Amino acid sequence: RVGTQRCGNKPTMVKFTLSAKRKVKLREKDFESEEYLGKLNAITGRLAGSFPGEPLGREDVARVVMELLQGQEETLGANSPSPRPMVKLSMRHWQDYTPGGSLFMIVRRCVRFKLKKGFRRFDWQSEHKRAEFVGMLGDCAEELREKGLLGHVKVYISGDVPVESRDAIKAAARSMGAVLAASASDAAVTHVLHADLDANGTEAKRVFPDKDQAIVRGVVEKEVLVHYAGYPESYDAWCSVSTAREHAAKDRAHRWDAPPADDSMIRAASGEHLAIAGRSRPAKHVHYTWIVDSVKYNEWCEEDDYAWEDPAETAMRAATRARDAANAAMAATTAAAAQAQGGGAPRVGEKRKGGPDAAADDASQGTVATHGTGGTAGTAPAPPPEVERVAPPQFAERIGPSVVRQHLTAPHSSVAAAAANDGGARADPHRPGRPAGDRGVVQENISRGQMAGAAGGGAEGAGG
Repeated sequence: RVGTQRCGNKPTMVKFTLSAKRKVKLREKDFESEEYLGKLNAITGRLAGSFPGEPLGREDVARVVMELLQGQEETLGANSPSPRPMVKLSMRHWQDYTPGGSLFMIVRRCVRFKLKKGFRRFDWQSEHKRAEFVGMLGDCAEELREKGLLGHVKVYISGDVPVESRDAIKAAARSMGAVLAASASDAAVTHVLHADLDANGTEAKRVFPDKDQAIVRGVVEKEVLVHYAGYPESYDAWCSVSTAREHAAKDRAHRWDAPPADDSMIRAASGEHLAIAGRSRPAKHVHYTWIVDSVKYNEWCEEDDYAWEDPAETAMRAATRARDAANAAMAATTAAAAQAQGGGAPRVGEKRKGGPDAAADDASQGTVATHGTGGTAGTAPAPPPEVERVAPPQFAERIGPSVVRQHLTAPHSSVAAAAANDGGARADPHRPGRPAGDRGVVQENISRGQMAGAAGGGAEGAGG
């Protein structure tokens, strides 16, 4: 089936399938669990300040999130009518529980829209209501983009992709709002698209043996969270252990012995949720069907399901593994032979412990332990440089494309001096006339007289 999707002001004809074998399943009990409600604590506190007097407890926020996810799927998902004016917001935005993060911005804007319109609940059943709902999600996406939390996908089509496949890839890229790069070395390239080639240099159609098969994310009691290969993250679902074992993909890593990893906490702890410029990861190399399949669901599929590796690197890695295995086997044989001949002879690579010659050997190899905190003998060690400590990244907040607000837990003395407005001359009763400690801070207003109307260094200049 051929549908149209708007990219900017120009509609693009894209060939895609409007039906998916699987569907996004949202369960009320997942949004009512204490584990999920606990993740909303920070967001709920911020929302209470934005909407004083409104009943916005954790349960209320959870219901709003579930409503919005259901509405997004029905208005923008795989089975939604065309044209689709925007791409679905990815699950990483809906799972960002940091204060002031993506989920907070989405819920705040949608609740504000709901109160302004006087709605009792979000509605997308009629054509007019659907347009309003999608427009509200579009405003959410625009705010995320303004804050730098929603970036653009920039793809480069590698030279190994056949010419006959390039037009479809370019159409898919335009449909998903991706930017086409002229070179793999262009700035901000996020993905490099490849094809599989055979020995003759012609395209070998990739066969996905685990397509639509389950990859186990984790187990909780009698239920298993699975990801279906070739589907976006929003299609992850809970099922029974027996069903998961029946459909588990072969040659894929599964997590059978632990609960699902909390990716939101991992991203928050690493600061990835802030999407800080300059900390972007290297471009991911994927098979070009990744972007073609993404059009089908109007949502970015997971790159790991479409991972591509240079055949030369694959061959080198296989050779390295074989060589390491051979070396390990030879070392084991040598160690066994030495132990059989010498009884208690040390094994290959084993260090001697104790003995009269141990200290001399350590000294000859430069491993004798030294005591103290640095410097030469008889010299007092230099004091460590003063540093300020900030709260972990999950407490940081993105407030602009190039601005991140962080919380100081141990400010630098200059910050303390500025806050006290004492010019840094904090008196030390034991050392009259000297600032406290050896780190006296002198404060100087270097912007005095530079602001309009502040000439003469009056009170307004001091506030600059």
